[in-house]
Amino acid sequence: MKKILIIVAVFFSSTAFAQSQINDVHKIFDKYQDVDGITSVKVGKPMFSLLNKLNIEDEDVQKLKPLLGKINSIDILISGGSKFLDSLVNIKPGLIKQGPNPVALQNEINLAVKKLNYEELVTVNSSGRKIKLMTVNSSGNMLHNLLLSITGSDQNVLMLLDGEIPMDELNKFISEEK
Repeated sequence: MKKILIIVAVFFSSTAFAQSQINDVHKIFDKYQDVDGITSVKVGKPMFSLLNKLNIEDEDVQKLKPLLGKINSIDILISGGSKFLDSLVNIKPGLIKQGPNPVALQNEINLAVKKLNYEELVTVNSSGRKIKLMTVNSSGNMLHNLLLSITGSDQNVLMLLDGEIPMDELNKFISEEK
């Protein structure tokens, strides 16, 4: 009986930790979704359900449908870009009432991502750009909550795919694409 209680306690504590991690990520998106100079996109589960029900004859879409049901949401934040940076040029300090400094914003996002304790799956450094693909937990047969961070000299992207993707379904999709 003690063993069962210990196993249940460990399971619930790891589940609570994973939920805490995803809540921290959502706080980042909530904080910046209405900030000038930031583009935010949120695609909720109902949209993925609708896409799954659409009768589209495209072969690629049909292959992707099993994965769509596993996604709860996709959140995307895009900061910077030449238009935003151009708006900062030749403006006296203190005159900007809204819109974050892109470097300060990226530093804040990077710090928040580091605190999340996600597992790094892939990192690519090339020509001043850094791409990181991370997950909450990559053990077993599931990828949980993928986080993509792309940092560049003038634009940064943070994307969260909230869901659980079975590796066998992902492998099947990838092998069919070859």
